Amino acid sequence: MMHLFKKGKTSRMIARERLSNLLTAERIDCSPRMMQMIKNDIGKTISRYLTVDAQNISIKLERTSSLLIIYVPMKDTEEKHV
Repeated sequence: MMHLFKKGKTSRMIARERLSNLLTAERIDCSPRMMQMIKNDIGKTISRYLTVDAQNISIKLERTSSLLIIYVPMKDTEEKHV
């Protein structure tokens, strides 16, 4: 019943996800600095075409399949023309 009142991720869930990402990054030989560089580059590239919230882009590594998942939140603004 208590889970109905919780909003968002708990600090335990966030810490576990960060540790998991760190371990996966080490396994595929990708440093946290490189992950940040990837996140910045992806944000810049996508923002050329869409209005995105670059500060909240997140990257998740799936350990089981060595899959890189990128979450890019969109901003609610007028359409950006190229």
